[in-house]
Amino acid sequence: GGEGAKPVGGLTMDGLSKHALDHSFETLTPDVALPDQFGDLWGRANRTDPEPRLAIAVLQLAVVDFCKFSRSVRETEQRVYRKAKNWILSSNRDWPYSFANICEAIGVSPENLRNALMQGSSEDHDRTLRDIGKLLDIGRG
Repeated sequence: GGEGAKPVGGLTMDGLSKHALDHSFETLTPDVALPDQFGDLWGRANRTDPEPRLAIAVLQLAVVDFCKFSRSVRETEQRVYRKAKNWILSSNRDWPYSFANICEAIGVSPENLRNALMQGSSEDHDRTLRDIGKLLDIGRG
């Protein structure tokens, strides 16, 4: 058998650990950004600020993955394509970095971009890739 827990400041180590675990995460709740607050933040932000640049990069990556891997036969590339497609088709607006929220924040119609991607030919996808590639360039200017 081992020794009993030694008291520390009036609590045993077992009691201290249990107390710490019971209360340690109470103050760690994340701040929730509502979609309209996200839009307000972007309204004050410049496209060269980190948040808009990150959002533009997220959108660009999804469009590139969607267009580049839509006709791939490799399972890993198909998985990347499906993830991009699911994100693009999602109507979730609860997350600030959702497809619709990002599009609207940078002045791109989510419906038009979604339709262009879903109904587009290879040539349309090439044009969309060129256009989406210009977004970060716009952010620099």
